[in-house]
Amino acid sequence: MNDHSQGPTPPSAGKSAGFAKGAAAGRPPHAVRLAEQSDLRDVIRVVNEAFGHPHDPKLVEVCERMFSPGATWVATDGEDIVGSAAGAQLRLALPGGRETTAWGLTWVGVTPTHRRQGILRSLMARHLSQGREQGFPIGLLFAAESGIYGRFGYGAATYYAAYELSRRDGDLRNDLNLPSTGCRVDLLSLDQARARLPEAWERLRLERAGELSRPDWVWADWFFELEQEASRANAALFIAVCSSQHERIEGFTAYYLEENWERGYPEHTLQVREVVGSPAARSRLWSYLLQLDLVGTLAVQTAPLDEPLRWMLRDPRRLRTKRTADGLYVRLFDVPKALAQRGYRGTGRVVLEVEDPLLPELGGVFELLVEDGAAGCHRTHSDPDLRLSAEALGAVYLGGVSFSALAQAGRIRELRPQALARADSLFLWSPAPWCATVF
Repeated sequence: MNDHSQGPTPPSAGKSAGFAKGAAAGRPPHAVRLAEQSDLRDVIRVVNEAFGHPHDPKLVEVCERMFSPGATWVATDGEDIVGSAAGAQLRLALPGGRETTAWGLTWVGVTPTHRRQGILRSLMARHLSQGREQGFPIGLLFAAESGIYGRFGYGAATYYAAYELSRRDGDLRNDLNLPSTGCRVDLLSLDQARARLPEAWERLRLERAGELSRPDWVWADWFFELEQEASRANAALFIAVCSSQHERIEGFTAYYLEENWERGYPEHTLQVREVVGSPAARSRLWSYLLQLDLVGTLAVQTAPLDEPLRWMLRDPRRLRTKRTADGLYVRLFDVPKALAQRGYRGTGRVVLEVEDPLLPELGGVFELLVEDGAAGCHRTHSDPDLRLSAEALGAVYLGGVSFSALAQAGRIRELRPQALARADSLFLWSPAPWCATVF
């Protein structure tokens, strides 16, 4: 399971399990249909069974906000639902402060009794077709198992890290040249946070390529997960915001304390979900977190690979990277439109030959022309500079993975000298793309 929490993740966050290929002998063929409203509880059951989660009645209310029968496919064995895949419309922040609509995939699961019978392949076919028919240029997902979705044309486009820092090692450098924030840190009640964070998020997320919109059902799931985590630790959940003099939220973080009195004095673990916002607000929030009392260890569940906190510390080595993992997966449904929508660095031209074995009609040769960061893209008969798969194109799309790195791994072929360098100079982006929103 790929999630950013410390405990089990409910079926509405970043789920995908049960790839199947071929039909098992002696099994009747399954059927696939659009879900009905009455199927919600069975869909939740299927995903819980696929991931080994216990049933939580509180989750039904959260899932009701997201459930869309017209976007959810179910596989049936007779009258029993044995697989599901749900689509969700989201907005994705792109390099250059731009954004696009995207077709997200979630609630993917096949019951353990029906795996390896081609059910996932059938569900994915319906999901992909629906996204293309509705005109989405891009598809998105979070993968529980990273080896599944490349065959469907999805590439890992963002990565995240989990960090840990001893409280005693959290001294900041005294020569930091940080802008004056003019912000104060306040704690919000959960009701206040539910009312105020969505508007702030829609402003702040565009500052980081790879971030997603958070519709009501995503916020419901976000709060549900955090409250569940804090409850398991017998702790209170806190939401801290960094606000300007005009009460405008410039950044926020969510955290709770796991108590530890084993040595006779407090060595609590401060569990931090995420710290988001403008650079100035983030630095103010990190300073706040590092000064909280009773803390022995700061544990950050998800942060960018290029997290600036490391370089704010007096001793950067003390920020330990506990793990890194892939985050958001991207699949292009409309190559010319998707490539033209994002921003680039500088000016240049590159011709890409995209191989798409699953959906050959989406592949071909495409000319990308960039002038002062703005691009146009169209099919062409020109000789290609680079040859890559749909999966590789999804990986490099947001600018967090270089063409050169994938070429060194044997995933991209350079057909003209210096083509890799030209593509890297156009596509690579800073700060690195990051997605803290699991769906």
